[in-house]
Amino acid sequence: MTNPTDHSHSPWRSARRTIWLLWRTWEWPVVGFLAVTGLVLGYIGFSIHFGRAPIWNLHPWEILYRTLQLLALNFTWFDKPLHWTLQFARLILPALAVYASIRALAALYYGQVRILFVQFFARDHIVICGLGRKGLQLTRRLRERGDRVVVIEQNAENTLIGAARNVGAAVLIGDATEPYMLRQAAVCRARHVVAVSRDDGLNAEVCIRALELAHGCNRILRCACHVFSSRLRQLLDRHQQEAGAWDREQLKFFNIYEDGAEVLLNLDPPFDAGPAAAPHILVLGVGRMGEALLVKLAELWKLKRGDGAAKLRVTMGDRSAPEKRDFLLSEYPQLAGVWDLDPVGIEVKSPAFQAGSPLYEHERYLSLTRAYVCFDDDSLGLTAALTVDDRLKAKGRQVPIVLRTSTHGGLAALLPGIGEPVCKPECVKAFPLLQHTCTPELVLGRR
Repeated sequence: MTNPTDHSHSPWRSARRTIWLLWRTWEWPVVGFLAVTGLVLGYIGFSIHFGRAPIWNLHPWEILYRTLQLLALNFTWFDKPLHWTLQFARLILPALAVYASIRALAALYYGQVRILFVQFFARDHIVICGLGRKGLQLTRRLRERGDRVVVIEQNAENTLIGAARNVGAAVLIGDATEPYMLRQAAVCRARHVVAVSRDDGLNAEVCIRALELAHGCNRILRCACHVFSSRLRQLLDRHQQEAGAWDREQLKFFNIYEDGAEVLLNLDPPFDAGPAAAPHILVLGVGRMGEALLVKLAELWKLKRGDGAAKLRVTMGDRSAPEKRDFLLSEYPQLAGVWDLDPVGIEVKSPAFQAGSPLYEHERYLSLTRAYVCFDDDSLGLTAALTVDDRLKAKGRQVPIVLRTSTHGGLAALLPGIGEPVCKPECVKAFPLLQHTCTPELVLGRR
């Protein structure tokens, strides 16, 4: 729900941001043009001025030297009116020199200036702890809608720091679990804290420390803590309900793989036939995203099917597929009567997969209705998706294939995005996970 006192989406703020982006784009071309114009007019002005007094009869190099002196506010007083070209040059050139000096000092002391600004002036901002791909994507989306963002990143050599600063976020270098760093980020005046580092324990510790600081300041703060394991997130939610240490409106756990699986199945419903039909799903890559997708598919089929309907048949393609099948059955015993898991041990990088594999043997390819490719490596996933598509077409089958990617960039940009009308139902579609899950609405607006 939008806060009525939040002016982050006001027309004035949007117009100001548009002007700022335009200036950032054209800043140095404009400054360079004005500098060249000022130098040319200054030279012309001095030539005209001294040409009126033949006693001076200055050499062209002398005139150029006097023109360059205008940059340092070195202008000798004259007792007669100046030509307009010289008037313009002696005003614009020193102004440009001062502007360039200020910009240079700002770039040199950028970090210190931003820290001071955040400490004394930041209000109702959002603090993001951890600047990985998730943190950067969320930062970009927040800045696009006009939110103030402060990022805390421990690694000063992180190559994403420049990208975060370029979109207008303040980046502080330090350990977000330290109360000192949270105070520097003005957590007591923030609206949200989002912990999205690679370590679940660090994310939880950051949120707890931030809530403790806000509680000491009598401030209501909402924290979102990313947890990589879907199972752990469910356990934490259950424990939070029982223990009640922190209100669910203050501390929320989220998992981009669970959210991604839910968003994917909403955008591209997998079961087009009626409840009595028996779909056959292929999932290549049973990692975090693959596991979350399998669970969501089973839960959706459980709701959809009627009594006595067939089980959801799933072919699992992974190098350790049998072990992962046993893991899923032990972790989700309530879904044992819903799944019909068919594990196939494959190595996608092997020549056997390129030439053919057990995935296409017997009647597997005949009954296949949909395929999902969920590898973490976008290039590997694209290779696998296109290979499966080619092999199925060679056998006379066309099956919808969804490729999980990190973002809709790189090689994945060659594929149509999921939900795009230009894509045929049977084509290979890309599902950019971070773009669909690292959004303010999903991370901050969850209920």
